[in-house]
Amino acid sequence: MALVLGVSKYQNVPQLGNPDNDAASIAALLKKTGFDSVDLRNDLGVTELRRAVHEFAGAAPDAGVALVYCAGHGIEVDGNN
Repeated sequence: MALVLGVSKYQNVPQLGNPDNDAASIAALLKKTGFDSVDLRNDLGVTELRRAVHEFAGAAPDAGVALVYCAGHGIEVDGNN
């Protein structure tokens, strides 16, 4: 199973052009290579992102392989990543 995240839109930094496209390409590749479950999510807010990761983590122990891919910025705010 795979969770693929694309984050192009941000509240306080400029929008990125590539992450949504990169995430879509990776999701297609994972499906093509035989992943049974590929969950592609784009531009989630913080609450939705946490929910998606939590749900994925809950299902991951039953998977033979669990992969998370995220395309987007890495941002530090007030010393926290």
